Amino acid sequence: MEEKSRKLFARIEANIDEMEECISEIKKKHNKILSSPFHDEEDFHELDRLMAKIQSYSANTWSLLKAVKQTRQKDSVRRSSIRMETVQLSSLTQKFLDTLADYSAAQTSYRERKKKLLKKQLEITGQEVDEEQLEKMLDENRAVFTQDYIVEVERAREDLTDVKQRGEIIDSIEQHVIEASEDVRDGNKEITSAAKKNAASRKKLFIVIALVVLLICIIIIIVVALYA
Repeated sequence: MEEKSRKLFARIEANIDEMEECISEIKKKHNKILSSPFHDEEDFHELDRLMAKIQSYSANTWSLLKAVKQTRQKDSVRRSSIRMETVQLSSLTQKFLDTLADYSAAQTSYRERKKKLLKKQLEITGQEVDEEQLEKMLDENRAVFTQDYIVEVERAREDLTDVKQRGEIIDSIEQHVIEASEDVRDGNKEITSAAKKNAASRKKLFIVIALVVLLICIIIIIVVALYA
């Protein structure tokens, strides 16, 4: 594997690991907020900080994945190296997708749990709200990530899945082209070798024919000399 690609892969993996740690912390904060009757403003600030980190790591990881693709397209690498990089790229892309899915699920779960809790609190105070009003109240509450952002994360994950699938198709085509090129090169070697063998065979045949003709000429000369 090329050194440049190896470094990019290491950075991607480090980013994903950081995202997973942030998601784990976010889930803990969600549970703390939902289980406590009192809201600590510091918890919400910490949530904002963790979500901002995830956004940053996510954007950087996306850029690094594209950089790996560009590096593989530009560099001329050995066949075995391309296979190794393809496997590593596919593995990390899937890991990134799984991490985004986990993040999206955590945010969706938190929103739904918060919605049920808010509805229950309103019912206790005798207030009745419909689904639309409840959604509006949730989106106005800074403790909840808005539905638009959840949709945005899910859309990004779907886009990455599509890119991954198209990338695998391109990698497959690339691999077939490489194999075809090597087959053609091997075939050319065999053709060249066969051509050399054929040329040598024809040369030997010409020599044999020349010797036979020479022998016939000698015999004719001897016969003519005897009868003369």
